[in-house]
Amino acid sequence: MAAVDPIAYWNNEGGARWKVNAPRIAAIIAPITARLLRFAAARPGERILDTGCGCAGTMLELARRAGPTGRVVGLDVSATLLGVAEEALAAATLPNVRLILADAATYDFGAERFDLVFSQFGVMFFRDPVAAFANLRGALAPGGGLAFACWRDLEANPFFSVPLEAATPFSPPLPPAPPDAPGPLAFCESERIERILGAAGFSHVQIVRHDEDLLLGKTADIDATARESATMGPTARLLADADPDKKEAAIKAIAQAYRRHAGPSELRLGAGIWLVSAAG
Repeated sequence: MAAVDPIAYWNNEGGARWKVNAPRIAAIIAPITARLLRFAAARPGERILDTGCGCAGTMLELARRAGPTGRVVGLDVSATLLGVAEEALAAATLPNVRLILADAATYDFGAERFDLVFSQFGVMFFRDPVAAFANLRGALAPGGGLAFACWRDLEANPFFSVPLEAATPFSPPLPPAPPDAPGPLAFCESERIERILGAAGFSHVQIVRHDEDLLLGKTADIDATARESATMGPTARLLADADPDKKEAAIKAIAQAYRRHAGPSELRLGAGIWLVSAAG
């Protein structure tokens, strides 16, 4: 896919789409969130930085684990998403949480230190991943560590590839992105993750493969699910400039593809991720 500036993207069309779809996406990827939270193993009293916190769904869970003696800070480049996060945190009335609108590569944390730097599907959008991870490592307290989840390749992710492939004939193809450009699949190669974290000064890097079947909806509701899928992720970018008739044809094609994968009562598609940890 064509490269886009991630900060501009998340403050414009990407942020607007995510804001609308956030509750649905959170429900779909809930099993991955639960697995990542177990992997990160946040403890009571810890100081935690949630990088790419978006609408604060994982922040809320981390704050519950850190408890009243801990602290959770959410960092994101999107003012759009942090507006949603601010409302969610205010409604939850959790103590010791706050938000920062900033780029992880350049933000000055000053003397503030964290026991855990955490991210769910945020780090793949770093414009300069080595600089970002180096800056985050500098914000770790002695003995602190990193834990994040990122997507593997398209082949491992029918969750992405099935709707994208079904929609592709109905829109001009997106130009290929430059190698290693920011995007949802930028960290699909484990070797690249190891190189980046090593260059940023991390040690004891652990990369664990995890696969999950995600529930997209009921088989009876496939037409509605296909319409929703056309507004999410790479498929939404593909169809962004398609004319209305072509977009409708793409949605019908997505629904047909979903029916081929659906069970008697549910539509589930596979998702493949890396769970990554490292010591600072």
